[in-house]
Amino acid sequence: ISSDLTVSGSAEITGSLGVTGSVSLSHLKLDPSAWSAGGALSTARYGSGGAGTQTAGLAFGGYATGFVLSTATEEYNGASWSAVNSLSTGRKLLAGAGTQGAGLAFGGYDVNNFAPGACTEEYNGATWGSGGALATPRYGLAGAGTQTAGLAFGGKDDNYSIVNCTEEYGGNAWTTVIPLSDARCDLGGVGTQTAGLTFGGYSELLGNSVSCTEEYNGATWGAGGALITTRRSVAGAGTQTSALAFGGIYSTSLSCTEEYDGSVWSAGGALITARSSAGGAGTQDAGLAFGGAIIGSFLTCTEEYNPAITRTLTKTFDYSKATGEITATGSLKGTLDGTATTVVDDSITTAKILNDSITYDKIEGRYTAISTINFPNSTQDLDAGSFSIFNITGNLNSTQTLNITGMKTGQVISILATGVSTLTLTSDSTSELFNNLGAVTYDGASDNSLQIICISDLDSAAIYNYTISTYTADNTPN
Repeated sequence: ISSDLTVSGSAEITGSLGVTGSVSLSHLKLDPSAWSAGGALSTARYGSGGAGTQTAGLAFGGYATGFVLSTATEEYNGASWSAVNSLSTGRKLLAGAGTQGAGLAFGGYDVNNFAPGACTEEYNGATWGSGGALATPRYGLAGAGTQTAGLAFGGKDDNYSIVNCTEEYGGNAWTTVIPLSDARCDLGGVGTQTAGLTFGGYSELLGNSVSCTEEYNGATWGAGGALITTRRSVAGAGTQTSALAFGGIYSTSLSCTEEYDGSVWSAGGALITARSSAGGAGTQDAGLAFGGAIIGSFLTCTEEYNPAITRTLTKTFDYSKATGEITATGSLKGTLDGTATTVVDDSITTAKILNDSITYDKIEGRYTAISTINFPNSTQDLDAGSFSIFNITGNLNSTQTLNITGMKTGQVISILATGVSTLTLTSDSTSELFNNLGAVTYDGASDNSLQIICISDLDSAAIYNYTISTYTADNTPN
């Protein structure tokens, strides 16, 4: 390419590319997910059941304006809600599962009996029909799964006691299975019958809202990662390993959203409208929140959760035709020839260094460098952080202190010295111990070689072992 070329989208090149000018390469990075306004429900309500997806959602039941236990059912098409055939039994704080074309509604506070209900209804995309009754009537429960493989857990029973019981639905009847670890109501629930997830709620044991999460594997419940924000009356969407928790209440209605990866919760984008007891549907990347309540008001508003459309352009690579230099940010793979002007601190690990590739010139001075001292001071510092060998060419003072500084555990230094002297070894540690390994002392009439190894560089208890020997020029050591 010899003339200017601008590509604003993606470009894939499978062959060679020759460029005679400068090059800048960037990648597109998705901004964090966020909520945006969707179409409003026809019936304002809280405590409704929810099922389906963001573009094919289902809302049913709930507590409607005028304090009516609603039977209203609405379908969402990704833009607006449409009223369809109603539930047979009006109720609030019920649970839901399944899809828009195969929904499941169960439990809830029953308008006919003014008590927790056990009835289950199945939706076929047009009308509701009767299903098998829950073994334990309850409201404020959570649900997950499908119309033929549903899961119900938690809630309040007909004695208004908070329960931990769990039931599985096989398409005809409910079967009681292993209960939750902690009895709670007004909890969130997502997932499937064999991979369920519950979070938040109000605990019977603690007498307060909780942040705990439990995971169901089709046989037992086990602890998961705790929510960041403690809350009850929380809604959810997604699966056991990719879940959303949004809204709820703790002292006041909440707007916060959290995303679960199967182990831990992390903060997501906040709801536009804070609310509790909302309906939820969809997935972590395409969630749907509808209805709910704030103090004194039932809501119709709907919000959709998606990765934001706005994308950040992040430059990762520059090539200058003027200098031939390449500047890269982020990860750079391949072979680098020439001089790298800047490497980010702590960016190179041992695993990235080729075996047997560290050369002598790359080893720091404490292992390779020689310090020549012609006229030592009466107290002479020996910088073991910069030098390995100290060659004292002039005679030592009659009273001589050699003060070793910057030495590290395992490091060895050599000192070459001569001259009649009363010699003392010290260090820059606050407390140290010097051990003479050979019981040989310094001989001021000869040339001496001292070798010192640092056994411990602990400032309060440094230990140095040393040996002393005299030496003469001799190339026949036999």
